[in-house]
Amino acid sequence: MVTSRSPVRPRTVALITWGSFALGGLNVWRAYALGGQSDLLIELGASVDPRLRLVMALVWAVVWLGLAVALWRRRPFTRLALPVAWLLYVLYHLALLFFFVRSSVAQAGWLGYTLPALFILLYVTWVLNRPAARRYFGSNE
Repeated sequence: MVTSRSPVRPRTVALITWGSFALGGLNVWRAYALGGQSDLLIELGASVDPRLRLVMALVWAVVWLGLAVALWRRRPFTRLALPVAWLLYVLYHLALLFFFVRSSVAQAGWLGYTLPALFILLYVTWVLNRPAARRYFGSNE
């Protein structure tokens, strides 16, 4: 019987990995949709240039897919990089909401966006820094 010497990936780390992959896929889909509808959005006078949003969606797709691969490969820097990326992602979307959305009804929902995002940030930070994850990443802190 052959036993593996590599630590078993905790389910919570696997969940974070798949969530990062899903966010990357979501941003690829967003870039695809913006690419297909950018002419119409420009004609309608969108408050943010759709081409800029397309580029940002591609940047976020690369970030999230890269973090998912790095997490899958047990790269220790992801323990810090993933919560920082999540925080920047939330701040990016809040900036879009506050500076470019003209609807006061949409802006009034900032708390409903921020509270779950804060919960996810705390959860991701906890998952990646608990003892089982430290062993998985090979960290002896």
